[in-house]
Amino acid sequence: MSKTQDPANEDTKSEDTRKDIDLEKPSDGQEDQFLKDQLKEATKEYGDLKDEIKTLTDGIKKLTEGIKERKKRMREVRKVIMELMSNNSVKRVQAKGQKFTHVKTVRYSPLSKKGLFESLKLYFKDEEDPDAKAKEVLDFVMNHRNKHDSESLRISKS
Repeated sequence: MSKTQDPANEDTKSEDTRKDIDLEKPSDGQEDQFLKDQLKEATKEYGDLKDEIKTLTDGIKKLTEGIKERKKRMREVRKVIMELMSNNSVKRVQAKGQKFTHVKTVRYSPLSKKGLFESLKLYFKDEEDPDAKAKEVLDFVMNHRNKHDSESLRISKS
């Protein structure tokens, strides 16, 4: 078995020829002082960078929370604007260099197996000519889907 250079292993501590340096104590010679000065400068910079990263990370967390709160408030205000525009038959509003346009769109429900089955049952309840009516079935199914009104607010620079 070979011994490894593991500082945690007590058997190898006597073989480790590296030295410990205490930056707070005076040095023995000029070379040691130069090394200590370099180490002191590097460790100080490392600590400063670590502190800066922590400060920036804390700032980012606060900014992220602020952004999240503002986005939530924007959604609430957007609903209020759309409701006011809808209730008062207003299509477009211009304010603070922006145009607010209330847009209504119709969206269809997605086709489901159950919905398609129900539509086909309605369509074929009295007929038995599926080959000649394939296009009619497709049109019927597409035209009898549930419709949902969807509202949105488009904002653009004026």
